[in-house]
Amino acid sequence: MKADQLNVSCSSERSCADDLERLLVSISAQPTNLGPGKVLWRFPSCELKNSVIVQRRRAHHLFSFSGGALEHIRQVSRWWDDVLWTLASVPHTVTKLDIAHDLGVDGADTIESLQALVPGESSKLLGRKSLPVEWFLARRDADDRFTGTMYIGRGTSARVKLKVYDKAFERRVNAGILILPTTRYELTFMKDYKGGGISLRDACEPERLFWDAMPSELLSRPSGVADWSASDGIGWRAPGKVDRLPAEVLSRRLEDSAELDVLTRIADEMGPGGRVWLLRRLADLLGVEVQGSLSLAPVAAPEASEG
Repeated sequence: MKADQLNVSCSSERSCADDLERLLVSISAQPTNLGPGKVLWRFPSCELKNSVIVQRRRAHHLFSFSGGALEHIRQVSRWWDDVLWTLASVPHTVTKLDIAHDLGVDGADTIESLQALVPGESSKLLGRKSLPVEWFLARRDADDRFTGTMYIGRGTSARVKLKVYDKAFERRVNAGILILPTTRYELTFMKDYKGGGISLRDACEPERLFWDAMPSELLSRPSGVADWSASDGIGWRAPGKVDRLPAEVLSRRLEDSAELDVLTRIADEMGPGGRVWLLRRLADLLGVEVQGSLSLAPVAAPEASEG
């Protein structure tokens, strides 16, 4: 079970945006400007949609982590604790949290049982209010069985929504990746769930919140799972953080930089002085005067080609 989408906001006057972006640099994320105050950060090994978006608005700063980005941070970078600490270092609000739970069950079997359990166009499985039920199904080529996705509450203002789908079918169709038969149960929580509030604690320890909302008609709650309680409005505080020196952050980023490798290869095409020219150009951009051992006469910068 894991957090699969996380949106957090904080005041622009007390923001962790700079610290978060410094952390993203440390774990080799690549930034792309999407417009004034909005930056998309991607990890080189992830799919295009797997990203972190940092948006600076006048009153608030917003941070959105896709499921793929969270998975990369947890499993590849292993800096999940630092991300949580950074977000928790200032007063904040978790505005949206998706929690995913995978079971090794054939999605077609799950969809078939759900169609019998939820036969109508609306359902009260998630609470007293009736919410719309939607199905997006297709036939699998391998066995001609229907499979796909069931939504409850999609497109509504409900504080909790449910999505159940054939994860193996989704991976094969959307990414060409083959995995073992898997059904994913995914709950989406909004900030004022049950009139209280979700928190980063729920992103770090999602079991209590997930089982608080998961209908017992669908899945049985395991024994030993503690009851969920709402946030106190202050925001969860992570237990601690490992401080990294600026030199460590920069060194790691340069060592892992695929872009620097490409720039070096291009500089080498300029001849023996190419790397010196590149270094001097970087120094110019940084406003630093280079002297001493870099006093070799650099080659002239190549003229831009026409067209």
